[in-house]
Amino acid sequence: MKTQIIRLETHDDFISARDKMGWSKAGRILLVWPERGRILNREVDLVLLKRHSTSLGAQLAFVTRDADVRYYAHQLAIPIYKNLLHAQRSHWRVDRVHRRQSSLRRRIPRKPRPDINTQRALAHPAIPSWQNSTLFRLGIFTLGVLALLSIAAVIFPSAEITLSPEIQTQQIDLEVRANPILDSVNLAGIVPATPIKTTVNGRKSIPSTGTTRIPDQFASTSLQFTNLTNERIKILQNTVVRTAGENPVRFSTVRQGEVPAGPGQTITILAQAIEPGERGNLPAKSLSIIEGLLGTQLAVTNLNQASGGANRSAPAPTANQKRGLLEQLTAKLGETALTELENQIDQGDLLLPATITLTQVLGAKFDPAENQPADTLNLDLNLEFQALFVSARDLHALASGVLDANLPPGFVAIPDTLSIQQVSEPVIGEDGLAHWQIRSKRQIRADIQQSKVIGVVLGASPAQAYQRLVDTLALDASPSLRLRPNWWPRMPYLPFRVSVLVAPNNP
Repeated sequence: MKTQIIRLETHDDFISARDKMGWSKAGRILLVWPERGRILNREVDLVLLKRHSTSLGAQLAFVTRDADVRYYAHQLAIPIYKNLLHAQRSHWRVDRVHRRQSSLRRRIPRKPRPDINTQRALAHPAIPSWQNSTLFRLGIFTLGVLALLSIAAVIFPSAEITLSPEIQTQQIDLEVRANPILDSVNLAGIVPATPIKTTVNGRKSIPSTGTTRIPDQFASTSLQFTNLTNERIKILQNTVVRTAGENPVRFSTVRQGEVPAGPGQTITILAQAIEPGERGNLPAKSLSIIEGLLGTQLAVTNLNQASGGANRSAPAPTANQKRGLLEQLTAKLGETALTELENQIDQGDLLLPATITLTQVLGAKFDPAENQPADTLNLDLNLEFQALFVSARDLHALASGVLDANLPPGFVAIPDTLSIQQVSEPVIGEDGLAHWQIRSKRQIRADIQQSKVIGVVLGASPAQAYQRLVDTLALDASPSLRLRPNWWPRMPYLPFRVSVLVAPNNP
C-alpha cells in the first residue's frame, strides 16, 4: 500500500500538521518527528491527528523517539516506529492488547438507569416527629447560647503585661597580645596586628663645638732650572713644578725667566705653593718634576727648603656632634612618624607605639662634609618608620567573645553597649609581642522569654499572675498587668490573647 511520508518541523503545531495531511492521497500517512525540539506531545494533539486521518480514510503511524508522544500513541493504538525503514516494511497492525481491550469494552453491558423518584426519596428522607417538638428545639437553643457564652469567655478577654527586666554591668579585665602572624582573633587574648608604614623628613642645625686646622699661608722657595739642550728656553709665569709620588705638592713660578743656551746653563726663579698650608713646607731638592713640555728640556730642583706655609684654627663639627645630631633628629622624626601613623588608622583602632621601628634611611646629608670647617652643623634626614596597629573590630570581637563566655545564666547582652578601656600602655614582652591590659564592659539584661511569661499567667487570677511573675522572673521594677475588660476575674486562657511588652533597654 502506498505510504505518504510527512516530515514535521520544530515550528509545526496541530493546524500545520493537519494541513500537511490534507494533501495526502495515500492509504497510509507516516508522520516523522524532528530530531530536536518537542512538538505535538500532548494527548489531545494526537487524538485530533488520529481523527483527521480517519476522516481522510487513511491509516496513521508515527516515527519518533519522544517519550510523551510514544506513550500517548500507545494508549491510542497508533503504531510507533523508530525509523523510516522499519515503518515502511511493517504492516501497521494494531497491538493485540488494544484490540482485546476494545472488544471487551464493546461486550460489557450497560448498567440500567436508576429511577429518579427513588433517588429523590433517598436524598430527602422524612423528618422524625420528635425533631419538631418545642421542648427539643428549646433545649437545642439553650445549648447553643451556653456554647456561645463559653466561647466568648475563652476568646473575649485579653491581657497586656509590661515587664522591666533586670539590668547589670558585666566587666572583665584581660591581657591582650598583638601577633602580626595571626589573621583571626584567639579568645586566649591574642589579636592580629597589622603593619603600617610612613615616611618623614626633617632638618636640624647645631653650633659647631670643635676646631680644625685649615690651610692659611702659602709656602715659597727658589727653583733652579737647568738647560738640557743647546737652545735658550723661556720659562713662563705660573709654570708648575711638583714633587714625585701619588699625592704631589705643586708649586708655580711667580715670574717668567729665560735659561741661557747650552747644556748645564741655569736660572733661579721664585715659586709659590699652589695650595696654602703647612703641607707646602718641603725639604730641599723635593721639587723635581716640571709639568708640560718643558719637562723634556729642563731639569729643576729647589736648592733650599720651601717654607712659609702655615695653618690656622677654625670652628668645625666633631664626630660626636654628628652622632648626637643624628640621634636627636631621628628621635624627633620618630615622634612625627607616630603622629602621622595615628592619623592613618581609623577611629577606634589602636596604634602600638612600642612597636615603632626605623625600617630604612632614605637619605642623610650633613653640611659641611667630613673634616670641613663651619660654624654650624646641618643635617637633612629622610626616614621610613613602621609600626603595628590593632583594628577596633578585632578588639571588639575579642572582648565580646570573652564576655559571652562569662555571661551569667539567664542574661543576654544589650546591643551597642560594649566599651573598651585601655588600662596600660603596650610594652614588648619576652616573646617579642606587644602586651597591654584592657577593660571591657557592657550592659546585660535578664532574658525574658515571652512563651514562659504567657505560660505562667494563663487562666490565673490577676493577683496570682502578678505573684508568679515576681517569683519566676528577674525584674528591676514591679510588673504591670492590664486586663480587658478590667473587671474580668481571670487571665485569658488562650496564649494569643496575652501580649507581653518588655521595657526598652535603658542602661
